[in-house]
Amino acid sequence: MLSNTEIDLILKVPARRCVVLVDIIESVRLFEANEAATVRQWLRIVEFAKGRLEGRKNDRIVKSTGDGLLAEFQSEKHALAFSLALQAHAGEANVDVPDGQRMFLKIGIENANVFEGFGDIFGHGVNVAARLSDLAGPGDIVISSSVRSQIDPGIDAEVEDLGKCYLKHITDPVRAFRVHPIGPGSDLQLGASTTELRPTIAIVILPDPTMPAANEILAEELGFVFSRSQHINLISRLSASAVARPDISLSEIANLLGANFVIFGRMMSDDRSLSVRLTLHAAQSSRDMWTEQFNFSKSGIIEQFQAHANDIAERISTTIIRHEVRKVISMPLPTVESYGLLLASIAGMYSLGRREFERSGQILEHLVYREKRHPLPHAWMAYHHVLGASQGWLPDGETAAQKALGASQRALDIDPQNEMALTFDGVVRGNLMGRLDEAESCYQAATDINPSAALATLQHGMLYAFRGEGEQSVKLCMRAQSLSPLDPHKFLYDSLTAAGFFVDGQFQKAVDLAKRSLKANASHASALRTLAMAQWELGDVENARETVTKLTVLDPKFSVSSWKENYPDKTSGQIDRLAKLLQLAGAPH
Repeated sequence: MLSNTEIDLILKVPARRCVVLVDIIESVRLFEANEAATVRQWLRIVEFAKGRLEGRKNDRIVKSTGDGLLAEFQSEKHALAFSLALQAHAGEANVDVPDGQRMFLKIGIENANVFEGFGDIFGHGVNVAARLSDLAGPGDIVISSSVRSQIDPGIDAEVEDLGKCYLKHITDPVRAFRVHPIGPGSDLQLGASTTELRPTIAIVILPDPTMPAANEILAEELGFVFSRSQHINLISRLSASAVARPDISLSEIANLLGANFVIFGRMMSDDRSLSVRLTLHAAQSSRDMWTEQFNFSKSGIIEQFQAHANDIAERISTTIIRHEVRKVISMPLPTVESYGLLLASIAGMYSLGRREFERSGQILEHLVYREKRHPLPHAWMAYHHVLGASQGWLPDGETAAQKALGASQRALDIDPQNEMALTFDGVVRGNLMGRLDEAESCYQAATDINPSAALATLQHGMLYAFRGEGEQSVKLCMRAQSLSPLDPHKFLYDSLTAAGFFVDGQFQKAVDLAKRSLKANASHASALRTLAMAQWELGDVENARETVTKLTVLDPKFSVSSWKENYPDKTSGQIDRLAKLLQLAGAPH
């Protein structure tokens, strides 16, 4: 056991060192798949690293673990040169290795005071180097600003500013930079991440010789519906038409178009009818996920396509989301595509089950960590806090508001023109902080950028409901419904539209929409509150009390006084009337 004297000696004199932390990406998967080959690859990399430092007095490998290296240098330039050489060597070693067995390294470099002793180094700088390596992708090197200040861009390396990055378990953001070797192969991506956080689909339908234009008409109708979905990215019709040939496989089509999913159709006809067999193909697994045949009469074919497009698109969209949720459940998070993580986290968030909601938060944390430079994970994290507060799952509303505001602001720091970030910033300011004027400015900015921003329009409508302006609330909420006919979370649109109808005095419509919302998701507290108040206004006392019972089972801590305290517009003339309705229906004071 170390004595206090020995520990004091280690802590007495910190040394200024440039710390290099090297990790194997997906090491657990590699060792599990082929342990012997992976050990052989790693030992050769370690041997190369030791060879690079042979004969150097002040630079050394501190330790080599089973899947990483820790090294220290006196010079930032030497640390960077070592790291670039190590990445180049690892890349060359992958040339003859099959795809699934290739070994990629990620490296973080920090310059800081460290404590040395007993064959190891300690201190905050070592932790920062490790967290910087976590920002790195395959073959990447990420450095801190203190290291950046000591190297010459364009001479030592090419440098890409990542901005202020929030590192896991480190309080203050760290200015980070990605470095690349000098040369024509460099490809720096400045600004926000270009990762597409929506699955990309292509619609390819082969024609029937007797009706040569029908395939294009159906593809156009389906494309029109998908183009209005905020969760899916659609390949253009011209690009998809170019590969609509029977001699090209679905995997080849997906590869040529850069699509994650292909909706592929074949048309067959007789004298009176036209049949379309549609298949949804997943590119990564080369698997058909869904197949169904649809039959149409040749008479009025365009009208039939228009009538069925929403239903077909909804089935496909639901299949894609379920597919991604299953992947997140069954596979380790680092191996799942970012768009799959986002879809799964949104699905879990909107399920409004407590366990699913908490798991959704964990997935979002991982996604924020992975895609620090993309605004959407931060924006959805903000909304996660809002939903948690509205469901009564976050005991400290003020803390939830500050966390939500911090997340939405990080999203806007990355991309001030991102409509979803603006929308969720508005929700945070309006729903959690009661700053309705600021929220309205956010919604207006979002719809100025994209007049078809459905969620911004919906939340703007809800803002008018908070203010007691029912007519304007209904108008905006109904527009939001038309803008997002394919939304997989339709229950939210129905719930907020029900609130608009209630405030407008249209109580039966409020009841109908609230029930439809609850049929899709029985755990939405907002819909239960609206339903109870509308039922009481219609004189349906028994059902109003039954609805309040469901509300208190869902949120045992619910009380009218706490609801009033958290109501966004405390100056609204309707707040006392709404509170009285809830209390009359049996809600605890």
